[in-house]
Amino acid sequence: MNYKRILSAALLVVMIFTSVFAAIPFTSYAAYSESSASASSKVPEGYTEANLNSAELEEYLKEIHGSNASFDENSDELISLLSYNFSSASAMLNYELKRGYLYYANSAGNDYSIFINKYTGFMYYVNNVTGQILTSNPISLNSAASAGDKEVLMSQIIIKYSELANTTVTRELNSMKWAARRSQIQVTSISNGLRVNYTIGDTTARFLLPGMVIAEDFESTILKPLINSFESAMKEYCADALPDEDFTFFGNENYETEAYGYVNNSDKNGWIKYLSDMKKLYERVYTNTSSAEYKYLNTFRAEIDSLLSAYTIKNPKRYSDTSKPSNQKFLEAMYEDYPITKTGAAVYVYTASSLVETKRDISNKIKKNCPDYTYSLMFEQESACGYVSEVEQKPVFRCALEYTFNSDGSLSVRLPASSIVFDESVYTVEMITPLQFFGGADMKNDGYVFYPDGSGTIVEFNDFYNDARNISIELASPIYGIDYAYSKIDSIKGISHREQVTMPVFGVVNDVKASEATKQIYGKETVRNGYFAILEEGSALATLVARSGGVSHSFMGAHAYYTPYPSDIYDLSETLSVGSLGVYKMLSKSKYTGSYVTRYVMLTDEELGNETYGENAFYASDYVGMATYYRDYLKGNGVLTALENLNEDIPLYIEVLGAMDITSKFLSFPVTETIPLTTFDNVAQIYEELSKCEEFVVNKVSEYLELAAKEENEMQKYQYEKQAERYQELVGQIQNITNINFKLTGFSNGGMSSTYPAKVKWVKACGGKSDFKKLLNTAKTASEAENANFSIYPEFDFMYINRTASFDGISNDQASVMVDNRYASKQIYNSVKQEFESFFTLVVSPDALAKLYSKFNKKYSGYDNKNISVSTLGSDLNSNFDKKNSINRDEAREMVEDVLDTMVNENGYNLMMDKGNIYAIEYATHILNAPIDSSHHRYTSYTVPFTAFILHSYVNYTGEPINYSGSPAYDMLRAIESGAALYYIVCFQNTSYMKDDENLSSYYGVDYQNWFDNIVENYIVLNTELKDLQSHEIVDHKILIAEREIEASEMQINYIKLQKEILEFLDSQLLNTVDAKLAELKGDAANYEKRIKFTVDVDALMSTFADILNLSVEELSVRPAVNEKSFAEQVAELVAEYTDYYSGAELAVNNVELKFGEFEYGTENYMTKYSYITDSTTFDSDYVYTEYTVDNGNVTMVTYQKGDSVVRFILNYNSYKVTIKLSATESYTIDAYGWKRI
Repeated sequence: MNYKRILSAALLVVMIFTSVFAAIPFTSYAAYSESSASASSKVPEGYTEANLNSAELEEYLKEIHGSNASFDENSDELISLLSYNFSSASAMLNYELKRGYLYYANSAGNDYSIFINKYTGFMYYVNNVTGQILTSNPISLNSAASAGDKEVLMSQIIIKYSELANTTVTRELNSMKWAARRSQIQVTSISNGLRVNYTIGDTTARFLLPGMVIAEDFESTILKPLINSFESAMKEYCADALPDEDFTFFGNENYETEAYGYVNNSDKNGWIKYLSDMKKLYERVYTNTSSAEYKYLNTFRAEIDSLLSAYTIKNPKRYSDTSKPSNQKFLEAMYEDYPITKTGAAVYVYTASSLVETKRDISNKIKKNCPDYTYSLMFEQESACGYVSEVEQKPVFRCALEYTFNSDGSLSVRLPASSIVFDESVYTVEMITPLQFFGGADMKNDGYVFYPDGSGTIVEFNDFYNDARNISIELASPIYGIDYAYSKIDSIKGISHREQVTMPVFGVVNDVKASEATKQIYGKETVRNGYFAILEEGSALATLVARSGGVSHSFMGAHAYYTPYPSDIYDLSETLSVGSLGVYKMLSKSKYTGSYVTRYVMLTDEELGNETYGENAFYASDYVGMATYYRDYLKGNGVLTALENLNEDIPLYIEVLGAMDITSKFLSFPVTETIPLTTFDNVAQIYEELSKCEEFVVNKVSEYLELAAKEENEMQKYQYEKQAERYQELVGQIQNITNINFKLTGFSNGGMSSTYPAKVKWVKACGGKSDFKKLLNTAKTASEAENANFSIYPEFDFMYINRTASFDGISNDQASVMVDNRYASKQIYNSVKQEFESFFTLVVSPDALAKLYSKFNKKYSGYDNKNISVSTLGSDLNSNFDKKNSINRDEAREMVEDVLDTMVNENGYNLMMDKGNIYAIEYATHILNAPIDSSHHRYTSYTVPFTAFILHSYVNYTGEPINYSGSPAYDMLRAIESGAALYYIVCFQNTSYMKDDENLSSYYGVDYQNWFDNIVENYIVLNTELKDLQSHEIVDHKILIAEREIEASEMQINYIKLQKEILEFLDSQLLNTVDAKLAELKGDAANYEKRIKFTVDVDALMSTFADILNLSVEELSVRPAVNEKSFAEQVAELVAEYTDYYSGAELAVNNVELKFGEFEYGTENYMTKYSYITDSTTFDSDYVYTEYTVDNGNVTMVTYQKGDSVVRFILNYNSYKVTIKLSATESYTIDAYGWKRI
């Protein structure tokens, strides 16, 4: 039994009881914890003043807030909410509990609770054991400058939408402004949690915007108040512009007559001209048009102009001369459209845009400038002229968030797609974002965001938000990579230069002020809060975002946004001459009907966790804790199973290229010829050479020595001898490589430019069917040897149609189409043009995969080989927007999983794939091109091996081909840090032809013979380090602080500066010591005959100086200082200047002894203006930095563990040597791009 945990929980309860408001008597805590996994609208005893049921709570609220116990748009409570400035989440929780705002629910066992504000939707996620609290939004909004920013920060849902009539314009609604401030949030109990229903938008039936009003009424109730407001502004800002202080435009008969005259004379812009005259009058008197007053008034007048411009005057007097035929025609049309004008009345008619945003804008201007104009008055005026209003079409969106507990206390937040309800005939939802600022991470406090870019990356808050700069950060990547069913796949900025996000996860940690309960447990003022999020449903439709406020506010959030209604952007200017209006958006008719579910795991401060749960019994608030949880989560769900029957050596992966088409000539006619790049026999030969590379290397030495002996050309002879020397160096180091997996690309169905694998036909140039079978037999025989593996994985691309062949059964119906009904094709980034371009490789519709695979398997299953490479099934995921058979990306994921499941569990294949999107991991035996590095985005701090934490010892994987690397030494470090195997792409012959092929030119330089040495050397190195760790998990990773190793010549200069500084300090100390003694003696006449005898303990000084400089006394003594003298000589000369001068009197009785033996600063308190040396260890929280400190994330330590076996590597990614001090007695110096196994 964990007594620490019981005591901590009990202590927390006591703290809660004592910290909440004591004015109301308590009853029993049992009311709060009586049932497991309970959910209630009652406020729990122990958290607020009383244990109230729903009806009692409403009465209680009325007592506090009056009869209206809900927020409205202008509620003082709601306005104060946007000014919240709480120091801790517990303080805010107590504040809202006291006021009875909250509903609550408990987890099973009552270890966790959630509280939700019934008016705002604000949510608290509480760990009742540790006292830690996570919130759905920030608890302090002081750093937010604008009201709009504050509303976004306090929103749980943000919706971006467009009107179908104009899809190029996207608008945004947030739940704070458009739901909370309008009392349109409802909280209800559901099984095991709470549901928050949102109605987001303006639900009023009408805008305050009259459709038609008799002219006199419009002028008296709207125009006059507008003019009065303008007059008041003129009087306030420029009284000199008016004829006299009592002047009013409406009180002046001439102006009033003129103004009404404009209308009576049928000038529809009469009032605008009237305002213009006012402006001219003002300018005649006050002409400083650059003044703030002028600009204010001009803006005011422009606002009134825009309001008036929305209306058109319909005045029958304008056509009173019926002798003109045209007038009679206009009158008849006016009478038909506006019958009230038959009475001779003029009316104002709203004729501006019918767009909701336009109407809202004009309505707000009327509300602002005509405070006495009401809905009832508007309805009365419209009725008087017979106007019947149309139903206002306003954007209103209904949706819900469901908060429920999982068995481990983690919190699942579900946004059912079915709950997103709106008028789909008018609007479309382009994006919906739940819980954008979950956790409320404040960048002013220490913390970071974990973002799964490639292997994983960290954004440290203090790197981008500090006194020097507040950088606005935005990282955004679609989960599972690019969807090629879209035309514009580069709409996300920088996507072409990003590593793929293969895991739908993210996390945040942040230091916050501890609650009183937490402080009682472990006695600290701050606690490291953190959470880890997993997108459990709808992940394929999500884009992961990490965004900070920059100068707008100090918060950073990580979240996902979803696109339930797919749309695509098309640029007509690419094909037509349409000017600047060529971009338009097309919507898909398909929509997602599932749910968007995110699981939030509360992480625990390490020290607090050790106190409450015990060591290693919790998930720590760091990226290691996140990775550990996710690995356990995947193991629990059956996605990860431990590797079995491991070879003694790590695997080597070699992708060999098969055949290509070239153009040759036959009788001067161009013909297409298929040539081999590697034959099946070549594959066997490569394995033979590598599996016997010890013998091979010895033979190479003899071969080159023989060639050198026969060669007469001295230059060529020298080259042969150097090659012999190179191979001789490998002798003794080398070992046979017998664990090799070959990926065969371009050996079937036409070669490198292959047809779809609906059938299997081996390329004759590579040896054909017979040689393939022979290779399989050779591989089988070789694998029977001890510690040997020779596996063949032919590559088949099921996701794309590169080209078709006769009678292969491929039809257009099996290809995906884009939103505009064009066929979707894979697009490749062109680094020269800096854009994606298509090579017309068609995308296979996800629902066709199963049928096409079945046809393939009928052919392939006849071979004695249970290995297949299906690279793109593990890396790519595409939709199909066919109107007849629409498939969204999440449905596509399910279909890909079904095919993979059939391959593995029904047909028994071992699969090799690329990247390894998380839904495919369960079916993978080998993953090539797995993400073991991040994109190194400029606004990230450093890379972490998150993917390796998850995969190592469960799946075999590699990084990118090391012979494609721009820095092989760097990638070797990544392989060691991630536990990844080596991967090469090679071909055996005809390499030169590839440089002339547009699609294959990137493979130029993969000649196997040129890479043999590199393969052998790198494999030896990596296998030596990792072969005994294949079944170890990666359990820890740290970023280390190191010191750059200083060159001897550079350090010599530094020591001279330090020694000179010490001598200057010593001189000052000696002088001060003597002066102090002289001042002491001077006060007494008896001392006039006295003389100071000054002695200095030079040995003690030298010992102190040696400690300061981290040198031995002997080394320091002989080290040169200045003037080419040793430091010991310099010290002796300086001391002699004082001891010789203050040598004492002739008579000993007159001597005053003065001794100096200690340097005042000492080794601990010595302060220097130089910073070359530090005694700090890498893990010191108060590390003393020097000019050579390396804290750039490029020195790391990774830990592998299995049971009691623990192995650590320190890795230096810098291009210079560094020294790492792990403790006072343990330090390591590591070369550039080097490592140390410890």
